[in-house]
Amino acid sequence: MTFGRETDEKTAEKILDRFIEVGGNFLDTANVYAAGASEEILGRILGERRKDLIVATKVRFNANIFIGKAVGPNQIGLSRGHIMSEVEASLRRLKMDYIDLYQVHSWDFETPIEETMRALDDLVRHGKVRYIGASNFTAWQLMKSLWVSDKHNYARFDCLQPQYSLISREIEREILPLCRYEGVGVIPWSPLGGGFLTGKYRSGQRPPEDSRLAKMDMWNRLADERNYSTLEAVEHVAKERGRAISQVALAWVNQQPGVSSVIYGARTEEQNEQNLGAPLDVALYNLAERVPLLDVRFFVSAVVLQKQTGGNLGEILTQLAHLIRERFRLKGQVKASSAHGRTTALVLTIMPLATTVLMLWLAPGYLQSMVADSDGKWLIAGSIAGQIVGQVIIRKIIKIKV
Repeated sequence: MTFGRETDEKTAEKILDRFIEVGGNFLDTANVYAAGASEEILGRILGERRKDLIVATKVRFNANIFIGKAVGPNQIGLSRGHIMSEVEASLRRLKMDYIDLYQVHSWDFETPIEETMRALDDLVRHGKVRYIGASNFTAWQLMKSLWVSDKHNYARFDCLQPQYSLISREIEREILPLCRYEGVGVIPWSPLGGGFLTGKYRSGQRPPEDSRLAKMDMWNRLADERNYSTLEAVEHVAKERGRAISQVALAWVNQQPGVSSVIYGARTEEQNEQNLGAPLDVALYNLAERVPLLDVRFFVSAVVLQKQTGGNLGEILTQLAHLIRERFRLKGQVKASSAHGRTTALVLTIMPLATTVLMLWLAPGYLQSMVADSDGKWLIAGSIAGQIVGQVIIRKIIKIKV
């Protein structure tokens, strides 16, 4: 992604040489990165080494939309016409006869998925593309695509490229389990959280003007308490292991079940060298215990999702319990007998009632329909009672980590 935009061709070649030297073999780009210059640079510097590498690119957007130029209706999206014209353009820029992995950059609401999958299937059958993948799909979009392929005997998506890092873990809810079940590989982008998990940024400090976060105006979205708590946890583990913060963050993503590999973007040779040093064989699973799993924003979206998919209130209460425990746990450790611990236990005890109020506010029709049903009444009562009893037990017999 950086080639041709943040990284000139000479530096790009050095980065690529080093990457191949240490055994790297997967390269990811897109037709719109640097308005096509990324593909062009990659095509020029690969040369004869291309046959030993896996090259991936994408289709969906038109680079002109990012610079304010007009784009015709047939010059964007995942229609058959646009896919067929863009694959030829990518092949010319890459100086290749075929593309190893051709990915759709995101869902296209204007084009039937049947048309998109048939076009991709034709590319595979014609030998222009070896495998196909998707990027930035939701779980239902991926499942719909797989169903269409199975129904019509089209080529299936072999992998998904979602955003995934220690500060962006939404895919753990549905997408990762789906991919593992369906045999779809996962190759996350932005495993360093747009550079946030490199250790260059600190709470209360603005990012350097030449940094990616500053240029892409991502700072206000990323600079919150939850993400800083995560950064502190990663830094602590990095010090324990004698590694750079970015190496620990990369290694953690790469070790998650279902993840095939990670995609990183390096602007400089120094960044590339540091990323290549990420340990692949060091157990980092305990790192997940030190960072917040959920955020209020994610919980609210989960409430809506549970309502839409017929989920029960008990599942929602369990998620909220997990959220509050995680939020408090980041503050240190105290016993339930302390004043702070008793306050925490009280919060954990009354949260089912608070959740019911939240549900009534967010989705009154859903809650009322459950109350009107005899089974629903017992479900609500049982969920609340179970949570209260459970939290009283927690307060009495275990130390609450807050």
